[in-house]
Amino acid sequence: MLIKILAGAYGHRPDPEKSYIEKKDKDSDPFEVNEKEAARLIGLGIAEKAVVNIEKKSDEMSVPTDPGGQDDDLEQLSIQKLRKMAKDLGLPADGSKTVLAGKIRNALNIQQNQEESDDQEEEGDETNISDKEAPPILQAEDPEV
Repeated sequence: MLIKILAGAYGHRPDPEKSYIEKKDKDSDPFEVNEKEAARLIGLGIAEKAVVNIEKKSDEMSVPTDPGGQDDDLEQLSIQKLRKMAKDLGLPADGSKTVLAGKIRNALNIQQNQEESDDQEEEGDETNISDKEAPPILQAEDPEV
């Protein structure tokens, strides 16, 4: 997955076979990492999914209804609009544009994950065989003498 660093620095190992590490920061170009590492960095709020084609959004933008839309470029919005979006999501509205955009993305990702888990619970997942009983208490057997 192609990602871009938002804050701080990241030691990227472009070739796992070699021992050198490239320093990546907010001024670096987007770079490729595996899906698991990309999810970790995005979840920490220090990176975002790199967008190849960016369309400028209108000034009327509010909190998106589709939180999975990572393609929207929140950093194109003014700091006032980002602060309003953060407050609407119940987040602290302090920090730079980059920090606010990262907070908003993370909150929307969390919200989306919660909605997906709620949907799965409502569907009555057939793989869950729990009968809602407490598991038995297991203890060590008495030694034989």
